[in-house]
Amino acid sequence: RWALTRAQGGGIGALNQNLIGKGAWAGVDGNDTELFRVVDPLSLPRKIAMQALNGAASRYAIVSDDTVLGTVSEEKRGKTEGRGVMGFLKKLVATSDPVLRLEPGSPQPDIRLLAMAVFLLFEITVPLDRAA
Repeated sequence: RWALTRAQGGGIGALNQNLIGKGAWAGVDGNDTELFRVVDPLSLPRKIAMQALNGAASRYAIVSDDTVLGTVSEEKRGKTEGRGVMGFLKKLVATSDPVLRLEPGSPQPDIRLLAMAVFLLFEITVPLDRAA
């Protein structure tokens, strides 16, 4: 469980990591009411096929009940420029970024909690998925 608090005190919400079941992370408010869940929308055979084809464009969905609030995907950066050793090193460093896209008109939980979910997703969940 990862808690998000204000600098002046008081909680904004928390994220619970789900190791078993549907959803990698669940965002909850101060009363432990679930606000959203980050899920992998692909079935296992499709996940295997997409990984073999260099991954999916929208790997995770952010849902609340049956409503899709947005998606989180890993998108490649533009071409890295540079010459010599520095250019070579830039090409070795991360060449993609996590991108959060929210659905227009859908209810939106606190953006700070969503940003924390994206951070934890790509710092903990995605590396574990790639290691498997």
